Amino acid sequence: MDDVFSVHDNLEAVLQDPSEEPCVIPLQCLRDITNNFSGDRELGRGGFGVVYKGVLPNGKMVAVKNLLSMSLCQERQFKNEVDNLMRVRHKHIVRFVEYCCETQHKYTTYNGINVFVEMPKRLLCFEYMTNGSLDKYISEESCGLDWNKRYKIIKGICSGLHYLHNGCEINGLHYSIIHLDLKPENILLDDNMMPKIADFGLARLFSDRKSQTCATSLVGSKGYMAPECIWESMISPMADIYSLGVIIIEIITGRKYGPSGTETFCKDFVESVLQNWKNREAAPKYASETDYQQIEICLEIGITCTDYDRRKRLTTNKIMEILNTWESTHRYVGEESRSHANQDVMIKKFLQQDISSDAFEEFRTEVRIMNRVRHPNVVLFMVAITRAPNLAIVTEFLPRGSLFRLIHRPNNHQLDERRRLRMAFDVACGMNYLHNCYPILVHGDLNSRNLLVDKKMGCEGLQFWFITYKAQ
Repeated sequence: MDDVFSVHDNLEAVLQDPSEEPCVIPLQCLRDITNNFSGDRELGRGGFGVVYKGVLPNGKMVAVKNLLSMSLCQERQFKNEVDNLMRVRHKHIVRFVEYCCETQHKYTTYNGINVFVEMPKRLLCFEYMTNGSLDKYISEESCGLDWNKRYKIIKGICSGLHYLHNGCEINGLHYSIIHLDLKPENILLDDNMMPKIADFGLARLFSDRKSQTCATSLVGSKGYMAPECIWESMISPMADIYSLGVIIIEIITGRKYGPSGTETFCKDFVESVLQNWKNREAAPKYASETDYQQIEICLEIGITCTDYDRRKRLTTNKIMEILNTWESTHRYVGEESRSHANQDVMIKKFLQQDISSDAFEEFRTEVRIMNRVRHPNVVLFMVAITRAPNLAIVTEFLPRGSLFRLIHRPNNHQLDERRRLRMAFDVACGMNYLHNCYPILVHGDLNSRNLLVDKKMGCEGLQFWFITYKAQ
């Protein structure tokens, strides 16, 4: 009995100290904390095993995965999962706590002969995730989680996958772990709705010298497997990216996603989803105008990640860069918009008779793009009127006017060499931001007339109705 309590104490210590290494736990201890694997402790089951809730003497809970009938293939899968779990430590990866690897012997009769049969017992013990798996929370835009919670889940999954693809180092060598079964059922949520990736039984380890391989057979989940896995048995990090894209779109829409590579489909799909969010009965409670921009960016990421051509999908590096850049620039704008209150603005008005129907539609598209551009060296876009007959764009007001006017006016003594270099640097920073947006933004009409000068003699770009998407 003292030994059992000692094991429980060790398990409690591992749970309290994230730096503790996972170790072996006796089967009897797992029987005790799961009430002998009783049905009322069952959390879920799949093709490879059943997950139970374990309760420790101090009230702490763990999840115990009991692998079913251990064939040679399943034995390899167990070893594979333990190997992979031993290597990973990240806040968005479910924490591996203990494992059990015992073989019991049962005396029975086989073909009229009394024999001892080996019964392998393979179990894994993880931190307990209070809110269960993500699939229980995927619902349509009109109900369920608000956008901020959905975005937090999306970014958390992206962060966890980014770590798996880039963050593993063993004996000085960099490795990528390819999950190969990423789906909502394998994304668990803690009591703060923070997502953690689970179930590494199908995962593969890649060295930094190897980017893809072919497998003789692949097992995955319908709807989340990349096309090249199904048709070519090709494994690469892009297989996980495809699964990630499907999950992102399902989180946003609450519906099963059937990818289509056509440009018309993508445009109509994004517009339809955004409209669904805006039509929510309590829309102001759930999403702001800034949220709609974020929804659109995440949708575009999801669509690109589900491209049938794996070479066109985004890496986790690029995805995290897009999300982090958006957050940092919009945080900056939030601060700037408060400091510019009650100041002058510039209004550029267009006459509908001066714009053809095609140009009018292009104008509306470009305004949508402008609404996403946020950078200190880009003129701050505030609002646009896109309904006939009044078309107008409102931006911050820069009293010094254009760079062209400043350069070419008589007796120009203000533009010394230092200021000119500063302006050139500001323009370069603004263009660098545009070219690193997702999708890439091309200005299309960059000249000194479309560069405005602020009070500190810094340059900011204007005329963004000439911006176009650059094909990826």
